[in-house]
Amino acid sequence: MLSRLIVTLLTLGFVSSLYEDQIGKFDWVEQYLGKAKFVELGHSSHGNHIFVASEKNVIAGIDPKNGNIQWRQVLEEEPVSGFDDLFYVDSELISVFRGGIIHSWSPLKGSLLWHGDFRPTSLRSLLKRHYYASKEEVFLVDITDAQGVSVKGYKKGSVEASTSGHWEIHAPWLSLNSKCGTAGGIFACIRGDGKGITLEYFHLDTDAYRTGFKSLHISDTSSVGLADVKPVDGLRNHPYFQVLIQDKVHLLRMSDDTTSGSGPRILWVKTNISQLAGFSTGDHIYVTAIDLQNENSILVIGESGEVIKRESLNLAPHHGKIDMHIPHHSKDGSTMILTVTEDHALSLMRLPGMTVWEREDGLASVLAVDFVDLPVTRSDASVEEEFATASSAWKMLWNRIRSQVNQLESLVRHILGFQPPPTLEEKLHLVRDRFNLHKMIVLVTAPGKVYGMASEHGKLIWKVFLPSVKPLVSEAGPELILFLQRSASYFPHLSVCTLIGRKEDSGEGLLVSFNPISGELYNQEPHVLPPIAHASLFHKHDSEFLFPILILDKAHQVHVIPESATPILEDLKDSIFVYLADVDAGTVQGFHFRDSSDKGLVGKEAWRVHFPVNTQRIEMISKKRQGEKVHSQGRVLGDRSVLYKYLNPNLFALATTSYDSIAKYSLNVYLLDGVTGGILATANHKRARPPLHMIHFENWLIYSYFNEKLRRVEVASMELYEGTTQHNSTAFTSLYGKHHPMIEKQGYIYTTNIAAMRETITERGITSKHVLIGMPQGAVAELARNFLDPRRPLIMTAEAHEEGLVIYIPELPIQMDSIINYNQSIPRIRNIHTHPTGLESTCLAFVLGLDLFLTRVSPSRTFDVLKEDFDHTLICTVLLGLLVACYATKHLAARKALNQAWR
Repeated sequence: MLSRLIVTLLTLGFVSSLYEDQIGKFDWVEQYLGKAKFVELGHSSHGNHIFVASEKNVIAGIDPKNGNIQWRQVLEEEPVSGFDDLFYVDSELISVFRGGIIHSWSPLKGSLLWHGDFRPTSLRSLLKRHYYASKEEVFLVDITDAQGVSVKGYKKGSVEASTSGHWEIHAPWLSLNSKCGTAGGIFACIRGDGKGITLEYFHLDTDAYRTGFKSLHISDTSSVGLADVKPVDGLRNHPYFQVLIQDKVHLLRMSDDTTSGSGPRILWVKTNISQLAGFSTGDHIYVTAIDLQNENSILVIGESGEVIKRESLNLAPHHGKIDMHIPHHSKDGSTMILTVTEDHALSLMRLPGMTVWEREDGLASVLAVDFVDLPVTRSDASVEEEFATASSAWKMLWNRIRSQVNQLESLVRHILGFQPPPTLEEKLHLVRDRFNLHKMIVLVTAPGKVYGMASEHGKLIWKVFLPSVKPLVSEAGPELILFLQRSASYFPHLSVCTLIGRKEDSGEGLLVSFNPISGELYNQEPHVLPPIAHASLFHKHDSEFLFPILILDKAHQVHVIPESATPILEDLKDSIFVYLADVDAGTVQGFHFRDSSDKGLVGKEAWRVHFPVNTQRIEMISKKRQGEKVHSQGRVLGDRSVLYKYLNPNLFALATTSYDSIAKYSLNVYLLDGVTGGILATANHKRARPPLHMIHFENWLIYSYFNEKLRRVEVASMELYEGTTQHNSTAFTSLYGKHHPMIEKQGYIYTTNIAAMRETITERGITSKHVLIGMPQGAVAELARNFLDPRRPLIMTAEAHEEGLVIYIPELPIQMDSIINYNQSIPRIRNIHTHPTGLESTCLAFVLGLDLFLTRVSPSRTFDVLKEDFDHTLICTVLLGLLVACYATKHLAARKALNQAWR
C-alpha cells in the first residue's frame, strides 16, 4: 500500500489536466452525420427510434424528440459512399457495407452485436447485388453473368453470421442494366419482352424458389428502358413495390395469400407524384407521395388509391427540394414526416407543416470558410460617426457636438433606467466585443448552402441556399472561393462577401454577393461570367472601401468585380502578376496584364514552367496568406549579428510526384517566384509519396509526406534567408535577382499520420507562431515552431544556446497537454483555419472534419490579458495605499523643508 502511494505521488508531476468548469468555456464542438443515404424508423419497448446511414459512411441513432445524436459509429472513409443497405428488423439494426460486410448494431447504444464479411471473392462474374434481412436470416441476392440469380442465406449469430443455404435460379433475361429490388421477403425485377412489361418475382424465405420466377403483368408499353422497380421507403418489411414507367407510378402489393383472394396485384396507378413512402397503422397501409404540381405539398393515399388528405409541408426555402421522405404515424394520430433535402439537411415535420427539429448535416462537407468582424455597438457607432468624413470644418464641429449630446443622453438614460430597446444585432449578441474575439463565421458547403455561424457558441444565425452555384474544379478537388470584399471596419458601410462558383451545365462562372452579418443577398440573380481560371482579391479598395475581385477567365480575358473599380486595376496593371497551373498538361504559367484594343485588359503569358506529365505530376500548390504581417525582418544570432529573412510575397511552393523503376515514387518540392517564374529552391525525397500537406508563411515552408522505405510520416522544414545584409530594405522586388537566398533544410519524424496542418496567426505577427497538426485519430496537436527549426544543431554550442535553439532530435514530440481539443475528438479532419483576434496573444483555430470545432490558441500565453484569479482587491488596496503614502510623504517633506528654513 505504501509503495503504491509513493508511485502515485511521484507521477503527479507528469499529469496535466483541464478544470471541469473550463470545458466548453473557450471552445465548442458541433457533431454532424453527412447527407442521409438510408433512413429507418423503428419502435421498441424503449420508444421510437430514428436510424441514419449517411454518405459519409456514418451510422447513427437520432433522438426523435429533438434530433440530437444518441450514438454514432464512424466507419472507414471511402472515395464513394460505402453503405449498400440498412434494415431495422425485430429490434435489430442491420447495415450492409462495402458490398457485403454486414454489421448488427444495438439500437439503444450503437454497440456491435455481430458481424460477417460476405464480400464476393471474385467480382468478374458478379453483375449486381441486392440484400434483404428477415427476423432470422440475411439474404444476399447476386445477379451473375451466368444468366441467373444466386441466393445465399445467412443465419444471424451472436458473434458472426453463419451460412444457412445457397441456391440458384436460371434467368437468362437478367443483365447488368436490369432493375430489381427486395421488400417483404420478395425479390422482384422488371422484364420487358417487346409485348409489355412484367414484374418477375420470387419469395426469399420460403420454398417458392424451387418453382423459379413468377410473373405479374404491369403494362403493355414496350419502353422497358424507362421502367424501374423500387421498394416503398418505410415499408421494407411489407411486400409492397413501386414501379415507375415513364410518368406513371404503380403501387403493387405482392402478398401471395391465395386463400383470402389477395394475391399479387396492382393497387393503383397515378401520375404527377414521386418519391413513394409508406407507414402502417396495424390493419391498414398508407402511402405518402410528393405532389409534382406543388412540390411543397404531400399526399396521403390509401391502398384503394383514394387521396385521403393533401398537406402542405411549409418547408423553409433554404432547404431546396426534397430528396427523400419517410412518414410515421404517431400515437396521438398525427402524421410525422422525416425529410432529407437538397441541402443535405434532415428535418422532422408534423403535418400540416410544423417543423419539430432539423439537423444541418450539410456542414459535414464545408468547402469554404471565412471569419468576419462583427459590427460595432451603438455607442461605438456614434463615435465612428463623429470622426466620419465631412465636407467642411463646420460640419466636423457639428458632428462632434451631436455625438457628445447623444453620448450624454445615453448616459442619462442608463442612470435613470430608460434604455432604448436593443437592436436585432444586440439581441443576438452580434456586436463586436472589447477584444474582437467573437466573429461571424461564414461557411459554404458542397451543395451550395451558405451559413452564418457565431464563433462565440457555434449556433447558426442565418442560412441561404444557392442551388445553382456548384464547386469549381481545381487541382485540389472541388472548390468554392469566398472573398471578404468589405469588413465591418468601414462604418457606416455594410460588410460584403462574394462567393464564386460555376454553373453545373455550362461551366460558366457565378458570383453571388451577400451581407455576411445578416445573410441578405445583394443581387437576387448570380452574376454570370465566362469559365473562370483564376480569381483573387485586389489589395487596394475603391472609394466605397470595396476591395475589387480580379478574375481571369479561361480565354485570358480580365474581369473586375465591381466593374467601377476597373480604373484602379488599369493604373496598377504593370505590378500585377498571376499564375495558373494545369495538372493535365503539367504546366505552370505566369501572366501579366496588357491593354487590348477590342477586349480591354487581357492576360499575356510572361513565363512558363513545364513538368513532363509522363515523369512528374503536380500534386499541390501552396501560397502565402494575402496581407500577411511580419513583425521581425531578421533573426538575431548568438554572436549578436542579424540574419535577414527572405520575405518574398510572390513566392509559392509546388510539389510534384514522379515514378521510376529504381527509386519507385519520389517527391519533388519547388519554390517558384510568381513574377519571374524562377525556381529559387528545390528538394527531392526518394521513396516518398502523398498524403502531402504544406504550409507556407514568412520565410518558412513546412510540409509532410509518407516515407515508403521506412513506412513512416516525415516532416520537412525549409527556411530562406537573404544573409547578413538586407538587399530589399524598403520594398521587395522580384526583379532584384542578383542575390539568391540562403536555404536551410531539415527533416523530422512524426509518430502518427497527419490529416491537416496550419500555422497560427495573430493581428500584428508579434506572437510566436505554432503549427497546428490534425491527426486521423481526431486530435489536434499544437507544436512550437522552434521544434521545426532547420537550424537545430546536433551539438549544443554556446552560440546556439544564446540564440535559443533546441538540440536536434529527429522525433517530434506529441505532448498530451498540447492537444487543443483534449477529449473532443474530431473524426476525419480535413482542414484547419486560423484567424487573428483583437488580442495579439490569441488566435482562433477552427477545425473542419465530420464535426466542427473552434477554440482559442495562445502560442505565447495570454501575456496581454490578466489571469482569471488575478487579485483585483489586493492591487487596488496597494495602489490606494501608495497614493495615500505619496500625499502623506509630500506633506511631511513640506513640513521638514519649512522647519529647516526657520532654523
